[in-house]
Amino acid sequence: MNRQLKFRIWDKQNKEWIYEWDASHKRLAISLVGLVYHGGYDDVLLENDYVIQQYTGLKDSKGNDIYEGDILTCKYADQEVTEAISYSEDYASFTHGEHALWRGWIGEAEIIGNIFENPDYFKNNE
Repeated sequence: MNRQLKFRIWDKQNKEWIYEWDASHKRLAISLVGLVYHGGYDDVLLENDYVIQQYTGLKDSKGNDIYEGDILTCKYADQEVTEAISYSEDYASFTHGEHALWRGWIGEAEIIGNIFENPDYFKNNE
């Protein structure tokens, strides 16, 4: 396998992202059974306190990594579509609304937010 596996974690209590290295240089680790360690093996985050999101392996038009939960504006044919990225169990792939997410559309795509920091985006833009 030569694709890059990266994750980010939304900390529900502090309302902030945790990446592999945070500002205090604490190490982030996710065990094979889904436990999240932040700073060491004695610092386990409780499951109700976080959401793990995976990197899709793609970047937007500005070079930003696209993760699950990102809100992405993308052009499909002549239509501009803004949807959150999610993982579809049915298709075993990341999706952008009703569309499978693939590299061919990403050249014109742009991340405009995410579902945690911009929870009212779709409500305010209907």
